[in-house]
Amino acid sequence: MMDAAWEQVLKGRSRQNGAYAASKFTFFDNYLPPAYSVTKKKRTRHYVDLFAGPGVWNDPAGTRHLGSPLKVLSLSSARRYGHGFTEAFLVNKSLADHEALTRRVDLMVEEGLINIPRARIHTLHGDANLAIPSILSRIHKKSWVFVYSDIEKPNHWPFRSVEALRAQGHSSIDLYMLFPLQMAIRRILGFSASHPDAISRFYGSEEWRQIVDRTPTSSQSKEFFREMEALYAERLQSVGWTHVRRQRKVNDVGERTLYYMFFATDHPVAGALADWEGVADGDERFRGQGELF
Repeated sequence: MMDAAWEQVLKGRSRQNGAYAASKFTFFDNYLPPAYSVTKKKRTRHYVDLFAGPGVWNDPAGTRHLGSPLKVLSLSSARRYGHGFTEAFLVNKSLADHEALTRRVDLMVEEGLINIPRARIHTLHGDANLAIPSILSRIHKKSWVFVYSDIEKPNHWPFRSVEALRAQGHSSIDLYMLFPLQMAIRRILGFSASHPDAISRFYGSEEWRQIVDRTPTSSQSKEFFREMEALYAERLQSVGWTHVRRQRKVNDVGERTLYYMFFATDHPVAGALADWEGVADGDERFRGQGELF
């Protein structure tokens, strides 16, 4: 019966991704279980997925996988971990994705695949950037909050949304986000004679222009990538995250880097867990203003 339930969950609308997409999800498997243990004394623990999608994705071979919201909810419900999330907010701008995810969450709760009460799993239809203040207003300021931002383009994630995550004074927020330097920002710069305002909105700053000006062959320069990456880390540090690291480097089948996954936290134990988890992946912590390695 359980296998049949999973078959029903995997049916229907899905996102198309390269097989490389699986690498960014391994962070959930490695980081969340020990994080549950560290936060077990907190009365509430909240998962916020701002670009949740339909809940299922398939790779080029046609194999279907749980997307971030269902993977995290399933992991949170594993009895061996004991203290998973107590509430979730799953946001979609696409109505079709919202409806598909809602159906899957309903089914998983009914079949006992998720142990969080259905009333505490909020599938929200709307713009994630507009939803952040209202979501945080429903969460106690001392609760643990894990935010996942799986964007595709810089204009999906203006820096004002990053600032909004810190604006209400929550004391324990982790952020795991896609940083689209190679797959989006590099392409925007390469096909535009001017410097688009979209990049300024993404960084919440004009400082990136100085990097471009001193690296005229920016589309090929390793120094350009290094400085643009370090600048975004500094921007995250500027709003209160004391620990920022490149947690994943996601490559396509030809080993060409597509994007990075960043992790930011303001808790020293969470930072230590992320540092430990990142060792196997070979990525690095940003240790100060402008310092990458």
